[in-house]
Amino acid sequence: MDDNTGWSLLCCLAVLVAGSLAGWALAMTPQQYARGWVFLLSTLPLLGWLILWSIMGNSNDHWRRLLSAGVGIVIGPVFVYGLSEIVAYKSKSRINTTPASHVIAAVVESPKIGSIRMIQSNLQVKLSVSKSDAEVQVQAELINDSDELIQFHAITAGNINGVWFNVNKVEFDGYAYPHQPFYLLSNKVEIRKPSKENNQDYLKLVAVYEYTLHYKFAAEVAFSRITQRGIKVEQEVYLKLGKRGTQKVIPYVSQTYGELEE
Repeated sequence: MDDNTGWSLLCCLAVLVAGSLAGWALAMTPQQYARGWVFLLSTLPLLGWLILWSIMGNSNDHWRRLLSAGVGIVIGPVFVYGLSEIVAYKSKSRINTTPASHVIAAVVESPKIGSIRMIQSNLQVKLSVSKSDAEVQVQAELINDSDELIQFHAITAGNINGVWFNVNKVEFDGYAYPHQPFYLLSNKVEIRKPSKENNQDYLKLVAVYEYTLHYKFAAEVAFSRITQRGIKVEQEVYLKLGKRGTQKVIPYVSQTYGELEE
């Protein structure tokens, strides 16, 4: 290889490097993956032809160097532009490794604050002539005000006349259908009725019931809302039973406290 040929090759490589810098700058924003391969492969024959022509060609050295420089200016940006698109595409693919199910779950909206609302609360009392105890439980009626199915986890506690619901806390899961009421029921408690010697015609009941509901739309991954409330119900139940099948309306007082909506 003579000096002129070596100079020609050196000039070609220098211009190729300079053009590569411009090509890299153009490739900072990834485009289509297939386009990168087209650019990359289309430059290889040109680059091979340029090197072969620079070594074996018999043309004037001056024009050979000029032509080598011109082809190098074209090949440099195109070659590195295609290569950079391929690298950028693969890097982007490695970054976007979040499972599709997680991506879908991330865009699901949460219920609005206060989507679960309490309507009323009362005491369910069962009396029997043959039993000296009355069976009592608290009932809280709630409603799902949203347009979607809600899943909840409930934590409840309380007592009736100081008698706890068997355990300090009761936890359970459930669903609330859109715009439909649902009920939270305490464990049943047996309350001793007044003895006949007291000549007392009624049983006074004071119930305290507290609940915390963690809830979300059924499509969500984690619970996103909380509703919390305490209920105090006072009621006097008349012990004189009427004929079988008769019902009586018994007035009661219900109060709430400790409301929390998040």
